Amino acid sequence: MILLTTSDDKWDVVLQRYRQRNDAETDLRTLKTALEGGVRYLSSTESVKGMLCVEFVAPVLRTSLLNRARDAGLLHKMWLTDIIDEMMKLKIARIGETWRLNEATKKQRELLKALGVDHPVDAY
Repeated sequence: MILLTTSDDKWDVVLQRYRQRNDAETDLRTLKTALEGGVRYLSSTESVKGMLCVEFVAPVLRTSLLNRARDAGLLHKMWLTDIIDEMMKLKIARIGETWRLNEATKKQRELLKALGVDHPVDAY
């Protein structure tokens, strides 16, 4: 792949911007397809509202995570989907009135720290 640009930024910064733009376009295309397909398969108005909320909020959260990862210098080591896949392994459950988080791996703790997120155990 060859990227041509008039920017004075380094190649890796330009590539990150290109990937971010590509991800945003993909998310919006997915949203458009979901909306064009209709919501006939959903059973209630609440389900439609929930789906629309998730479909609109997800790209914003993804962009926020991408910006944090870029600022933390993580994108030189791994891409956004790798970070999401690693963090998806974390599970939380409510037992009575207490929230319990499964044990975080060393890699997950390092990612949380690099992203500037307090370890969830400390928040409960």
